Amino acid sequence: MDWKNPAEVLDWESARATRKKTLEAVWKQRWYPLLYGLPSDARMPQDRPPVVSLGVDHHQMAGESFQGRLQRLDHAPPGTPENDNYIPRMVAWDPDREEVIFSPAAKRATRDKKIKAGCLAQDGLGAKANRELACGLLGGEVVCTSGHHFRIGYECGNRYCVTCGPKGARKLFAQKHESLFQVAQRLLLCWDLNCKQCYRIRKEPGEHKTELPHWPPMPGEKPRMVIAKIDFTVKNTGQAAPELIRELNRCIRRFCRAIERLGWVENRQSYGLATCDELGGGNTNIHAHGVYVGPWLPQDKNKLQLSNLWAEITGYDGLLPRSMSGGKACRGTVRRRGRDSRTAHFRGGFILSIKPAKDFAEALYHAIKYPAKFAELAAPERLADLELIFHRVRRFHCFAAFYNPQVEKSEVICRSCPSCGSKLLDRGPWRLLSSAVLRSLKDLDAFALEMNRYKALKTPDRGPP
Repeated sequence: MDWKNPAEVLDWESARATRKKTLEAVWKQRWYPLLYGLPSDARMPQDRPPVVSLGVDHHQMAGESFQGRLQRLDHAPPGTPENDNYIPRMVAWDPDREEVIFSPAAKRATRDKKIKAGCLAQDGLGAKANRELACGLLGGEVVCTSGHHFRIGYECGNRYCVTCGPKGARKLFAQKHESLFQVAQRLLLCWDLNCKQCYRIRKEPGEHKTELPHWPPMPGEKPRMVIAKIDFTVKNTGQAAPELIRELNRCIRRFCRAIERLGWVENRQSYGLATCDELGGGNTNIHAHGVYVGPWLPQDKNKLQLSNLWAEITGYDGLLPRSMSGGKACRGTVRRRGRDSRTAHFRGGFILSIKPAKDFAEALYHAIKYPAKFAELAAPERLADLELIFHRVRRFHCFAAFYNPQVEKSEVICRSCPSCGSKLLDRGPWRLLSSAVLRSLKDLDAFALEMNRYKALKTPDRGPP
C-alpha cells in the first residue's frame, strides 16, 4: 500500500471502520447471552436480548466456580485453562428499560455496594462496577506446601471503595514515604564538615533512616531548608471534570518552573514537591494537597508573593484581596507556549497555603489521607461520582527531586504462610466467599495479623492462635 497516496489511505480508513463495526456486532452477540445466563450460541435479535426463563442447567452447580459456569455455558472444551484474574459479569445497565440488572450472586452484596455499582454502571464504568460488587463477595482458597488452608477475599482496588480505598491510601503512603524520605534527608544536609548531624548521616546512612538533620528548627530560627504542607486551590465553578483536574496539575507544573526562574530555588534537584488531587467532601471544590521540601519560599503577610504567583499562573480573573494588590514582583514570570490552554470553565485561584510541618511523615500524611477519609464517610452516590471524576486521572504527582528518585530499593518480602512460613501455592478460582466461610477457613490477612501480635506479645501462659 502506498501511504503517500490519499485515495488509498481513505479506502483503508473506510475498510477499517467497517471491520470495527462488524467486530463490535460479533462481540455484542457473543457476550450479551452470558450476561443474561444463556449459552453463547443462543439466537437473539440484534436490537434487544430476549427475556427467557432460566433453566436449571443455567444456574451455578454445587462446587462449580464462576469461570467453570461461564465455560460450561460457552461450551468450552474440557481442560481449558481458567483465567484466575477474570471476574464474571455481575451488573449491567439496560438503557431501554433504564434500570440496573444484577446477577443472582450480586444480590447478596450490601445495599451501599449495589447503589454504588448501579451508579457506576449507569455512568458507563461497567468494569469498575463489576469489581465493586465482587469486592467482599468473592474469594478464593490458598494452601501452603505444609497443607495449611486459608481464604482470601477479592479486592477491587477502586480508589473510593470502602475497604480498598483506605488500604490503598496506606499502601501509597508506605511506598512513597520509603522513597521520598531518603530524598528529603539528602536535601536537608548542609554539607558543613563541622556539622555532626550531617556527618553521622553521611557516614552511616542505613542506620539513620528515620532521622532528619536540622529539622525541626530551633524556636525563633529561620531555617535554610524547610519541610512544609502546601495546598493549591482554584475557584469553585460548580463543575468537576477530569480535564479541570488535569489543568490544575499543569498549573502546579508551571508553578515549579516559575519559582526556578525567580531564583527562589537553585535548580530542580534542590527541592522536592509531591501533590495529591482532591475534591471537597460534598462539593466541587477542586484542590491539591502536597508536601514541599526545599529552600525557604517567600510568603509575607503583606505581600503574599506565592499567592500572587499562583494567581498569575492560574489566570485568576477576579479582584485580588487588598493585601495582595501591591505584590507585583512576580508579574510576567509565567511563560506559556502558544495560546492559553486553560479550559472554558477553569477560573483560576489565588489562595495558596504553605505551613511548616513537624516532620516529613506528617506532611506526606496531609497529602494522602483524604481518599481514605471520603471512602469511610461519604454516601455511595458521592463515591460513584468521585470514581467517575477521577477515572483515568492520575492523582498523586511528584515534581523536581521527588520525580523518579534514585534511592536504595528495599528488599521485596514474598508472601508466605503465617503459620509455618512455607511458600503459598497458587490460588484456586474465584468463588462465593460464603462457601469458604462455611468451611471455617481462616482469613489469611486476619490470621497473619494475629500471629504477628502473638509474636510481639508472646507470654509463657499464652499459646499460638
